[in-house]
Amino acid sequence: YYALGRHLNKTQPWVNLAIGLALIAAAVDIVGVLINMTVLPILASQDQLAQLLFRSMEALANSLTNIAAFGLYSFAGLLLLPSIFSTKDYPNWLRWLGVTEWSIASIATILLIAAPQIATIPLLISFALYAPWVWGSAIWLLRKAY
Repeated sequence: YYALGRHLNKTQPWVNLAIGLALIAAAVDIVGVLINMTVLPILASQDQLAQLLFRSMEALANSLTNIAAFGLYSFAGLLLLPSIFSTKDYPNWLRWLGVTEWSIASIATILLIAAPQIATIPLLISFALYAPWVWGSAIWLLRKAY
């Protein structure tokens, strides 16, 4: 977000907010991953109280990583779109890929909150679209640098 945001048209006020949201999302994501890596293995036992704590911490880690962080990343992506569209030399196909990616990611986030049982397909589509958008943007940045 930061690397891309630095090279987009700054007349749109949303770039800095998008970068800030992406940083917050990364922090939330890291906390969720750390809970998964450190707390959950300790709580995995036969003890009833430990099992209750395990399920609670697992739900917390899932909410932090899969809902809060993913939703913040998605909103940050949406906030980048006005600047992407106002940056003249940003590739048109990447613009529309970004619109598709962040729109589907936003739908997936809403479904993760409201109806998680039907969120899998939009989530997988979003994951599949993210890599080409990021790599396409990275190639654009590399070409722009030289």
